[in-house]
Amino acid sequence: MNNIASKDERVMRALNETLNLERYPDKVRNLSDEMYCICLYADDTEAQKFIERYPALTFERFHGYVINVLEDSKVSKLTAIQKVLEHLNISKLEAIAFGDGGNDIEMLQYVGLGVAMGNGGEELKRRADFVTTKASEGGISYALKKLRII
Repeated sequence: MNNIASKDERVMRALNETLNLERYPDKVRNLSDEMYCICLYADDTEAQKFIERYPALTFERFHGYVINVLEDSKVSKLTAIQKVLEHLNISKLEAIAFGDGGNDIEMLQYVGLGVAMGNGGEELKRRADFVTTKASEGGISYALKKLRII
């Protein structure tokens, strides 16, 4: 065991699909800084146990086997985008967001142009303005060229 999780095949598949990791990380650094989000690798049945045990936390599934666990329900990719746009004084209509998970839907719908990666879920793709190729196949570059941004 390496402090990540048992070497469960489902966890390994999720690590590979979401982070392109082909093996478990060797070790975990000492986590002394404040954390805003952790990832729970669990199916619905396993996740329900955590949801019931920690009702004050927010659980957002973004992959079939990965859930973001947030202490503050106001923290999300959308709030991060809003803060950056506000800081840079850029209209949301001028912004583009790329996403591949269920936790990206609100972000893609907020900005002027929401792009779903080809490896994203069907719900995300339905709500996006444009669907590009997979992230691992240069999907961001492909979309930017196809949309004549670069």
